[in-house]
Amino acid sequence: MKPTQTRHPAEAKARDAAQHPQPAAEVIIPREEAIRERAYQIFLARGGVPGSALQDWLRAEQELRSQSRP
Repeated sequence: MKPTQTRHPAEAKARDAAQHPQPAAEVIIPREEAIRERAYQIFLARGGVPGSALQDWLRAEQELRSQSRP
């Protein structure tokens, strides 16, 4: 029987994190609202062309994580 696949990236990410836990000191998770706002800024900066929402979200998340590191 094949494992159930999810359509939601957040669910897949949570499942992966549960299977591969990292030390709490190394994991910095920006607030969802901050990621959403930054992703929207990225969307506007590239002209508001639809079709890259996931890439915008992942880029925003990465940028915010790198800013949060000491």
